[in-house]
Amino acid sequence: MKIKSLLLGAFAALSITGAQAAVILYVSGHDINTTAATAGGVTLATGVSTSGISASGGALGVALAGGGGYGAFDAVVIGENLGGMDAAARTAFTSYISSGGHGVVLGAHGSEAAFLNSTFGLSVTETSGFCSYCSDPISKVAGSGPAALLGLNGSWFLDDADESELGTVLYRRDAGGIAAFNKNIGMGTLTWLAWDFCDCGEPAAEQTKWYSLLATGAIERVPEPGSVALVGVGLAALGLRRRKAA
Repeated sequence: MKIKSLLLGAFAALSITGAQAAVILYVSGHDINTTAATAGGVTLATGVSTSGISASGGALGVALAGGGGYGAFDAVVIGENLGGMDAAARTAFTSYISSGGHGVVLGAHGSEAAFLNSTFGLSVTETSGFCSYCSDPISKVAGSGPAALLGLNGSWFLDDADESELGTVLYRRDAGGIAAFNKNIGMGTLTWLAWDFCDCGEPAAEQTKWYSLLATGAIERVPEPGSVALVGVGLAALGLRRRKAA
């Protein structure tokens, strides 16, 4: 029975997914194209404007504590103006993720690296020598999202000498630079997306592809190495027990 319980717990851990987001609490960003977002399966939480709620003055903390009248949501998306997040907002955001939430950080005109490093202890740098509005081709590395994306106006890319700290790299710009990654933090998931959700006249169909990453399960919580090891130990113990019984 102990072995059976061990295996059930391990397989349960492996089956956790951190995406499937459909309703988002959008925070401090560009006006989004709600038509393109809806086509990608994403809608704004109740009462959230197309430019999001404020990330300063404790507004985010109130929202994450169930206040503000925003109702239920599946993910918190921090937009381009992430520089407006004060210490209280950052603490609320990281606590939300580590407690099992799905936090998404978008491109932010070069300030996203400093935000990710100071907030989550990463060591990413900005990819140099690229054009943020030139529709650069982006290819899928992992996950079940679209095979290719375009670097829409307001896309910013990252490099990391130690990519293992990023969890799973999902997309790369063909000419260099990480365009999306997914990292487990505590019980939750941090996702980075290069595009800043700016509705800057880009093709709606290409915008929809980016939104679909949040809504179709293309971004999934990756099993922790410990859970994988636990399954291996459980299977080995079960095999030994059967051999002894034989």
